[in-house]
Amino acid sequence: MRTLRAAAVALLLVLAGAGPAAAAPADRSTLPVDAPVMLVVDTSGSMAESDDEGTVKIEGAKTAILELLEELPPSSRIGMRTYPAGAGDCGTGHLDVDVAQRDPGAMSAVVRALRADGGTPTAEALQASADDVRDAGFGAATIVLVSDGESTCDPPCPVAQRLVDEGFDLTVDTVGFRIDDAGADELRCIADATGGTYTDVRDSAELGERLAATQAPRLTLDVDAPATYSPSSSAAITVTATVANASAVLARDVRASLVFDPGADGGSPTVLRPLRVLGNVAAGGTTTVSWTAYPSLDGGGGPTQFDWTLRVSGAQVRPQQQAGSISVREFSLADAAPWLQDTRHAVVLGDSYSSGEGAGDYDRGAGRCHRSPHTYAEQLLPDAEVTNLACSAAVIQDYREPQADRDVRSQAAQLVDVDDYDLVLMTMGGNDIGFEDIVVDCAAEEHCGGRLGDRGWWTQRLADLQTDLRYLYEEVLADTGVAPLVVLPYVGVVPTGAVGTGCSGTTATVYGVKSLRFDEDELRSVQWLLGALNGAIEGAVRAVGDSRLQYAADVVEAVRPAHTICSEDRWIVGLPDRGSNALSGLAAEAKQELVHPTADGYRAIAAALARWSHSVPDPREGARPREHHHTWVDGVARLYDGWFAQDGSVDLQDGADPFTVDPGAELRVRSGGYEPNTPVLVVVRSTAQTLASVWSDDQGAVDVVVRVPRTLAPGDDHTLTVSGTAADGTPLERSVGMTVGSPPLAPGLLLAGFGLVLAATGALVVRRALRRRRAD
Repeated sequence: MRTLRAAAVALLLVLAGAGPAAAAPADRSTLPVDAPVMLVVDTSGSMAESDDEGTVKIEGAKTAILELLEELPPSSRIGMRTYPAGAGDCGTGHLDVDVAQRDPGAMSAVVRALRADGGTPTAEALQASADDVRDAGFGAATIVLVSDGESTCDPPCPVAQRLVDEGFDLTVDTVGFRIDDAGADELRCIADATGGTYTDVRDSAELGERLAATQAPRLTLDVDAPATYSPSSSAAITVTATVANASAVLARDVRASLVFDPGADGGSPTVLRPLRVLGNVAAGGTTTVSWTAYPSLDGGGGPTQFDWTLRVSGAQVRPQQQAGSISVREFSLADAAPWLQDTRHAVVLGDSYSSGEGAGDYDRGAGRCHRSPHTYAEQLLPDAEVTNLACSAAVIQDYREPQADRDVRSQAAQLVDVDDYDLVLMTMGGNDIGFEDIVVDCAAEEHCGGRLGDRGWWTQRLADLQTDLRYLYEEVLADTGVAPLVVLPYVGVVPTGAVGTGCSGTTATVYGVKSLRFDEDELRSVQWLLGALNGAIEGAVRAVGDSRLQYAADVVEAVRPAHTICSEDRWIVGLPDRGSNALSGLAAEAKQELVHPTADGYRAIAAALARWSHSVPDPREGARPREHHHTWVDGVARLYDGWFAQDGSVDLQDGADPFTVDPGAELRVRSGGYEPNTPVLVVVRSTAQTLASVWSDDQGAVDVVVRVPRTLAPGDDHTLTVSGTAADGTPLERSVGMTVGSPPLAPGLLLAGFGLVLAATGALVVRRALRRRRAD
């Protein structure tokens, strides 16, 4: 039997184009996918001889053919002719099996009845087999010709050449069993004429496998999947499959799919494109395909497990599949860089994307600041002390001044009361340009074009924002000693690329009132604004150039692409999560939460921070404190604001006249006509600065007290603007000219007096020190 198996090995080499006696491999890529295989088997008397291992060759051939029938896909088309048909020496042989879809039962009976007898009319059998294929209605075929001797009748090579010249799309692969040189040359000539292969064999151990390869492609599958996964070390799971065509036949329309079992302990990660069309895979060729899976984040409960199945199929290909499991570790700070792990006390500054807006369980003692225990800092540093000073709707001005409409002190003032912290985290700038409100408008109100149409204006506004952020970061660095300041970008609430991941069309209608949707232009506008906003933040960090100040770039992609506001499994609060009341003015708090991370979203941001921490050097190394910002000079300036600055009031709803106000003064601003319970920005423009981000009341009115920045240059080139959304959904902006007065003389004299007192005190201290030194 080993001799017969050696012959099979040789046939395998023939069909793969290998071996010292093999001709150039045939290019079967042009054959139709339903082109049949015709087996032409020499059953002459010499096939009754034994091979080198003592197995009768005809019996080995029968076994190989029977194995072939078991391996072929049900749709395979196959026929068989044997020759000669008895004692006649030059007949065409016998068509034992018509060319048709395989019928294993009927064909097996025919194969088992084969006997070895007669001569070797190879030429006549080859011509007859080609006629069999054409009579069955096919214009192309592969013929596998197995013989153990030289033709005893007409020479077969001219027959093969004639068939090709007639335009018949034919490939003949030939196999010689212990054949002499003349017979081998004859079979080799047939193969060369038709673009087939020849192999000389003496052992046929793999004959059945190779015969199967002549009829149907045989794919193999090798899968590379991780054994474990942790969200704090990787944002997603990558699974890679290598698909190889181990046959000599083109594998057509190959497809691969990755499926996770939703019943597994860890559930089913999101795979955006689970089915991949790989196309055709050439004989002997390979192709590689990868999937990225985005798991849900388990908030607790111990390790979980993902179970996957990867399947490959194709036209007339027996499907192959592999399965496996991935153990999951919970998010852990242990995966972060040592400098982040060592944090004992962190302070959080900034706006709603740091306070925890959207995550729920808010600290009601902080008013509408919506400080949540589920924000990223709490989840990132579970064993450290976290002091959260961030507040929803905060703008840059609110770091320095009491926050309008929230009844909280400035964040700088609150920071003075915090002792012994070694890390500061911050988001800021989004409310200064109304980012959240714009996204909501684009998604639900469809007024994106009116808000973002003038890119030139926005480019200048963002350039001004970058300048303001630079001053803010320098100020915070001066206020926080040697503690690193990590600035987070705004998380990618919408996907990148074109519409097509849940953003196009209507994806949710709540009580028939509003729909969440993005068309192509709206999505691209929001993508641009988000990128430009984060670009301004990163640019400001770079401009400061302090090693303690770091930009955590990885946060942008924390929820992309599988968990954005457009995703079914979203980690960003969308309209379907809060109901139509979020837009109808009946639930201001619900609207306040829109376009913010959920608790899972903040956990993803925490994991992104842990991963990012490895990409930067320890920001504590060589850290030097800047000059502290809140000095006695600042205190004197505040005294000036309280004693000498002339406070003012302006009502823009009825068309206010230009007015004058002192730097540092409190200014009461009124306006109206806005959609009830919607965000409204109060902005002063020369170099644009946002003074407050507030919400209109139930009547659509705004009444807020802001502080006029002391940094505004004296003069009449300023404009005060209150902008929001009108009741009909269109942008509404009311503006009035504003002149900033010069500081009066009294504060200057007061400052000079303080300076003289300080100088005198210093001189006295020095004088006393010298006296003591002399006394010593």
